[in-house]
Amino acid sequence: MTAHNPPCQDKQLVGILAWHNVSFRGPDAARACDLPENQQGHVDHVFESRSVYPQTFTTIASTSPRALRVVGPDGPPQVKVPGARRGLLRTPPSSSTASQVLEHHAGTGVGLPLTATADFTTTVTSRAVTLPLRPSQPSVSVTLKP
Repeated sequence: MTAHNPPCQDKQLVGILAWHNVSFRGPDAARACDLPENQQGHVDHVFESRSVYPQTFTTIASTSPRALRVVGPDGPPQVKVPGARRGLLRTPPSSSTASQVLEHHAGTGVGLPLTATADFTTTVTSRAVTLPLRPSQPSVSVTLKP
C-alpha cells in the first residue's frame, strides 16, 4: 500500500472524549489487509469514551469501489457505552464493541490488485449533554486480490 492510504486499522476522535477504533482482518492471518475475490473479512469496531456520561454511537459504512461491499446493513446496531468511572488519578475509558462483514464482490470489472476503502461515519449522542459533531471519521484500506 502507498503511504497516502490509511492502513487496515484506524482510530479517530469522533466526539467529545469519544473515539472510534476500526480494524479489518481478512481470511488470511499472514496478510490481514488482503481480501481475495468472493471472500469475506471482518471489521471490528471499538467505541471508547472517557466521558462520565453514557454515550450512544451510531455508525454508517460506505465503501469504494463497488467491488468492496458491506454484507448486511450499512452499519452495526447502535452501541451504548456507559459513562466512565473516575479512578484515583484518572478516568479510565469505558468501551463497547460491534462488528461488520465486508465482501470482495467479483466480476465488477476492476483491475486487481486494487486498494479499496471503507469509511465509517460515526455520530455520538448523549442524553446528558449536547455533543457537537466531529468531521473526522475512521477509515480502513483493504487490498482486493484475485
